[in-house]
Amino acid sequence: MDLSTLLSESQALTAHLAPTDIPSIHLGLEQIEAQSRRLVSRQAAAPGDTGKASYLLAQAQVDTGTLANNIAALNTATTFAPLQPLHDTDVAGFLRHAHEQSIISTIEEGRRETLLEFKRVLDERVRRDWDARKRRIFEELGERTTLLSLEDRKRTIGQGTARSREGEIDKLQARMMAYDSTISSLNTSRLAGVAYPLLRNLMEQTNPASMTHQTYQFLASIVNEFPGLPSAEHLAAQVPGSSSAERKYSRAYLGDPNSAGAANLRTQITEGAQRSLEAQYWDVITRTIAARPQQAALGGDPSVAAHVKAYLNVKFYSQGSWEERLELIAGQPLWAKLFYLIRTGHIEECLQEALAHEKAIMVKERNFITYLKSWISSATRKLPRSERNLLQAAYNSHILHSPTTDPFKLALFKIIGKLDPARRAVPLVTATTEDWLWFQLAMLDEEENGGLRSLSEVLLGYGERHFEGATKGKKGMWARVLLICGQFERAVAALYENSDLQVDAVHFAIALAYYGLLRVPSKAESSDVDIYQGPIGKEQVEIAWELTRRVILMAEAGGGWVDLVGGYRADGSRFTGVIERDLKLLKLDSSPDDFAEHILKRAARQSEREKRINEAIRLYHLAGEHETVVECLARALGDQISVPVGGGDDGEELANTAKEVLSHYERTNRASGKARDAVVKLVRIRDARVAKEHGIPDKALELMETTGIFPTENDNSLINKKAQQLRDYDEVIVRNLQIFLPLQMDILVELRNRRRASMDATAQHAIKNLVDKALALQKFATNIKYSMSPDVHTYLSRSVVDLMN
Repeated sequence: MDLSTLLSESQALTAHLAPTDIPSIHLGLEQIEAQSRRLVSRQAAAPGDTGKASYLLAQAQVDTGTLANNIAALNTATTFAPLQPLHDTDVAGFLRHAHEQSIISTIEEGRRETLLEFKRVLDERVRRDWDARKRRIFEELGERTTLLSLEDRKRTIGQGTARSREGEIDKLQARMMAYDSTISSLNTSRLAGVAYPLLRNLMEQTNPASMTHQTYQFLASIVNEFPGLPSAEHLAAQVPGSSSAERKYSRAYLGDPNSAGAANLRTQITEGAQRSLEAQYWDVITRTIAARPQQAALGGDPSVAAHVKAYLNVKFYSQGSWEERLELIAGQPLWAKLFYLIRTGHIEECLQEALAHEKAIMVKERNFITYLKSWISSATRKLPRSERNLLQAAYNSHILHSPTTDPFKLALFKIIGKLDPARRAVPLVTATTEDWLWFQLAMLDEEENGGLRSLSEVLLGYGERHFEGATKGKKGMWARVLLICGQFERAVAALYENSDLQVDAVHFAIALAYYGLLRVPSKAESSDVDIYQGPIGKEQVEIAWELTRRVILMAEAGGGWVDLVGGYRADGSRFTGVIERDLKLLKLDSSPDDFAEHILKRAARQSEREKRINEAIRLYHLAGEHETVVECLARALGDQISVPVGGGDDGEELANTAKEVLSHYERTNRASGKARDAVVKLVRIRDARVAKEHGIPDKALELMETTGIFPTENDNSLINKKAQQLRDYDEVIVRNLQIFLPLQMDILVELRNRRRASMDATAQHAIKNLVDKALALQKFATNIKYSMSPDVHTYLSRSVVDLMN
């Protein structure tokens, strides 16, 4: 079958599908394109607003014509082409252009990643700050369970949430009580002026396997706190001030960071952190050997070198051969053995082991023993410049770049010579975070490369996520890292951000403040940026005073405040409370008046504002403010005089307090004046009101008349004299006359009603006296030049009419 036959048959296959009313198209591609362009050119252009747009843009100084020409002339094909044309044979130019484009793209990618990381860290920080602030607000307002729903289902959920929060509070309370005895002993030592092993004792209150326990160990090593310090029971036997450690490092830590003292402190921090990491790793070695005794094959040799060799057996020896990267000397990985002796802090044992294999080592490294001796004998663990240059030459020539170099040999050369500190990791050597940190500390030199401050910048650059990540068991590692590099404030903040470690964070801060290693921002809401700014000490002492006042006010509500602030015995002698005995801790021992001025008076004013008058009076009395006591009593009695039944139990307690104070002040001749006279009158008027309400008007009238405020005879001269005497009375008496006058009139009316049934001569005379007193009271009210309510005058007038009828 030829091709023409195949074509005709293929066309016949689809002939039935083509409709008859649509003609077939027999055009090539070029013809179709030409016809399409012709159709487009015939289509009328849509009306546009090009002219109007150009006119509006021209008013804004925009040249649309020039911009259109520039856009039309833009050739995007040359965007990534070199500025200068390259010839096909210019290989160097092509490579240079490719290199520049790689740098530009790398910078752009780095910028984009940095921006994304910044946004992520910022969002995470904002979320943490908001959670912490929200939790603090709930704690201050006491509204942990106020958001519960009224619906039954949500109420059940809310109750469960409240119970879980109560459980958390109980857990925190238990943690705080575990530290209570330690803090009490600390304060005892501070009062005695002697040193106290605070960190060691705080450590005893934690789980030995916890990260908190290890953090306390680190700080104890940094501040050189030894367990041999005296216990709380032996503090009294020491000479005060002989060995106090309080604020020991404050001058170096809070002063000029470039001073010699600050540099020495950074060196001490480095060495202390190193010692702690070394002791920690020695514990790892002993536990590893104990866990796998057969593989360790320690034998009967109890020496440190034997333990290290046993540890190497477990870690690097398997199936009859050593790790291939280890170099064997005298049949053992000697470089690794020497390294782990230094890693665990056994420097002298390292030298003895090296001397024991001196000949074998000299075959490999002829001058290594010399370098090691010089390094160990140096107090600063530094080689002389001449020896360091030789060590550097050997390191560069055949150790650094050799693929067969034992990693532990490389690490030994770096540590002894403090070489190449920017190369921070060595395979096999820095396998764990602790190994890596120790290695950085071992190569630090405060006189070169920035020392500890430079390492701090590197660690802060890595950030929390690098050291903790999402691993639950590493919570608290970031705080330890910050502690190792001397970032104590950030270490406390890192601990406090973990809700389970907040109590520990507070006590950790107490320990740092005790040794003078804590800068506190001036505001509680300060960010990390402001953590080193603001006044140090003054504001925190004032916060301590404020908290002390809060404790006193809370103790007042519970009735136990006398134990805190002291009081007076029945014989009038004064006894002190706990706070007054410990004024040295609150920095209130410089002047005898400091305690009264900063604690008692301000707590009293707060109690008065909260209408807790009895507590306020007692605090004013303890502060020696006797005039203020009677003034406060006068104001309180004046406020309660209009309350029915004398103010109830509170009024009765206030009246009893007033009587006690008056009795005491009369014996000691204190606070004599208008306020004291006002208190005497107000107490009698209150008793008169109570007597009237209990149906004893005769006693009530007697008490009212003993105040001397009201006229008792219908004599105009006497009435005028009583009115003029009001100018000498305390303001609280004058202000309450609108209450006293109707009360006096009610007593007279009640007595008149009781005598009305009897018509004998005695009763008639008594009624006449009551009417005279009522008329005198009415005239007295009329003669008063002070503002009186019209209702009072009306009431008195009606009462007089009732008495006369």
